[in-house]
Amino acid sequence: ENNLFLSLLLTMLTCLVLGMGIPTIPNYIITSSLAGPALLELGVPLLVSHMFVFYFGIMADLTPPVALAAFAAAPMARESGLKIGIQAT
Repeated sequence: ENNLFLSLLLTMLTCLVLGMGIPTIPNYIITSSLAGPALLELGVPLLVSHMFVFYFGIMADLTPPVALAAFAAAPMARESGLKIGIQAT
């Protein structure tokens, strides 16, 4: 079970790092094709592994340092993008 935690942690980091440079859908496709079989091998159900990858693929757009969605929403909210990004996470 320690391997499961480590695999989930590495999958999460992969999603967040890839999300800094590529859009959400390619991030999901790449990470689910790389990490999906490993998570299945560790006993994670297929739907759960895909939703895990999808969730962190979406979170990559919200979390700093990139926080693309937060910086796009900042002018509309008349706040700083970093403040919105930190509050979103």
